[in-house]
Amino acid sequence: MDYTVFKKEFVERFAAKGSDYRDKSKIPFQEANEMVDKMLLTIQKIVANGESLTLPGFGTFNVEERAATRIRNINTGAINEMPAHNVLKFHPTEKMKQIVVNGVVR
Repeated sequence: MDYTVFKKEFVERFAAKGSDYRDKSKIPFQEANEMVDKMLLTIQKIVANGESLTLPGFGTFNVEERAATRIRNINTGAINEMPAHNVLKFHPTEKMKQIVVNGVVR
């Protein structure tokens, strides 16, 4: 599967209430876009504060500190210091792992 869903298509699917296209009621695209923007901004603020975010049935976003380390430039052989820095991690739930393996959402 090499298909990438970009934001516009994600918002269109969200506006259609996921994959249940039998439900003919749709959220207007602009309203759905604002909802998605607010959700993403909220996630960004949470992780920017160093907090974890757990979404049951989906996974956990958390910030972990990566220690300072030495790295070698393979072209020049020079050794440089990489300072300690924060990295964003995502840990899917077992349910999400099974959805990825089986390709089925229940």
